Amino acid sequence: MATKRPTIVDVAKKAGVSKSLVSLVMREAPGVSDERRAMVLRAADELGYRVNFAARSLTANPRSGKLVGFVIRDLEQPWASDVVDIIKPIIEDAGYTVLLTLFSPTNGSRRLDFSALDVLRDLRVTGLVFIGSMHDHPALNRVDFARAVVYSGWGPDGPTADAVRGNDQLGLQLVVDHLVGLGHRRIVHVSGIPGAVATDRADGYRKAMQRHGLREHLSVIQADYTISAGHAAAMHLLRDNPEPPTAITCADDMSAMGVMSAVAHLGLDVAVTGYDNIAMSALSQIDLTTVDQNNAEMAERSARALLARLEQPGAPFMTDVVRPRLVVRGSSFRGVSASGTSSA
Repeated sequence: MATKRPTIVDVAKKAGVSKSLVSLVMREAPGVSDERRAMVLRAADELGYRVNFAARSLTANPRSGKLVGFVIRDLEQPWASDVVDIIKPIIEDAGYTVLLTLFSPTNGSRRLDFSALDVLRDLRVTGLVFIGSMHDHPALNRVDFARAVVYSGWGPDGPTADAVRGNDQLGLQLVVDHLVGLGHRRIVHVSGIPGAVATDRADGYRKAMQRHGLREHLSVIQADYTISAGHAAAMHLLRDNPEPPTAITCADDMSAMGVMSAVAHLGLDVAVTGYDNIAMSALSQIDLTTVDQNNAEMAERSARALLARLEQPGAPFMTDVVRPRLVVRGSSFRGVSASGTSSA
């Protein structure tokens, strides 16, 4: 059950002053003594009272009651802006104003900044769309201030909101099936930051390897969805390795590009695959075989799910899983001889 938010009346009672005086202090109006101002602010701080800026502007702006907050997991990931570009006009065409906020880590930390939720709560947004998979975090249990919540990607465990996500296990199984079909056996997986996405993709890799009778070649290396981490993982894996893998699957395209850089640096012939099908992966210099998780379809379904939830807030929560597709390019044909068997 949601905790009742303190009001201006609660602050007035705690400070022992009138509601009008509290209002003057919160509006930073002149004519209030420093002593009484400090008393009111101290009471507000102890209660956790926050000024409701949205309520102030309702009269001046009648659209302010139709706000939808977009909370973006990591804008550094190239696909994030593509998803926003698709969802935003659908929501706006329905008469809502969209506010963009970020959960992105700061100062090199991998910890997410959840303070954006406090701002969206103060603005009394009608709906929330989380873009990018969100790890379980207590802050995500406090989003009941919005009438509709949709996770475009993995959300917290449990039926607490609608979610639209890709089938990550299937995506990696498609990759492994493709590589095995080309003759590869020593196939390694470079995973991502611990979480639902990395786990599901690694599980897909493991299941496909076991299905093909390649359990003895199972190997998962940790990285973090960046070019530098992919490069470092590949250097550690390939340098001075008497029996290197002939193919490396990656949990995303950025780390795959780092792996390709390391492979080129070492002068090796190794197949590399990614995941996400970002625009750069199609460049002729990269030519990366990857998995397209159909972000356009996921984005559109997420927008429709939010609007449907706003229309029917009492409907059962749903999880919509979108099927990915394999995009085959030149990078997966390296490390394979003309006869179709691995060259190592």
